[in-house]
Amino acid sequence: MTRNEVTRMVLEGARERISDPVRWTHGYAGEGPEDPVCAALAISQIVKLLRVDRVKCVKQVKDALLRVLPRSPLRRHDEKTFRTRSIIRWNDSATHAEVIAAFDRAIASLK
Repeated sequence: MTRNEVTRMVLEGARERISDPVRWTHGYAGEGPEDPVCAALAISQIVKLLRVDRVKCVKQVKDALLRVLPRSPLRRHDEKTFRTRSIIRWNDSATHAEVIAAFDRAIASLK
């Protein structure tokens, strides 16, 4: 699988995980399969399921989101390092609809 394919799979899986507003939340939240989670935890859960390099893959996902969110809070942090916190902060500053729309744009950019 190519890097873009893996990144797209993670984005698609995380988007599915938080697609229902009841299963999405601000903050990090619970880790159970039915607990509401933020975008960062949804991403981490899918990366774990795929058994890929966590740091590299999450950075690729973050980069894909950065490309579609030029004025995002994600840009306020060091983009050269792995920072789950910045994804959490972006998630917490957005509505559910905005998060889902960003995932949709990032997924579309990788096709």
